[in-house]
Amino acid sequence: PGQGIAASALKKALEKENIRVKFTFLSWSDAIEKSRDEKHVGFFPAYISEHPADYALSDPLFQSPLGFVRTKGKDLKWTVLADLKGLR
Repeated sequence: PGQGIAASALKKALEKENIRVKFTFLSWSDAIEKSRDEKHVGFFPAYISEHPADYALSDPLFQSPLGFVRTKGKDLKWTVLADLKGLR
């Protein structure tokens, strides 16, 4: 309902400024690409470490944990987030 608590909060905040919001659900790379056209003006959620250099970030609406899933029996060894880059 409401497309999630973060979407609902963002929509309510922007409606107070008379800004109408419509959400489109896309992959990360498609969200970046489409946010540059005239029909889209931004994207969320975004993580501070993973946004285009030419974008400005607003203050966070929420903070949430990240979870990782791995195939049973396959070890996943990492110590910093950069170790996970390129994994699916």
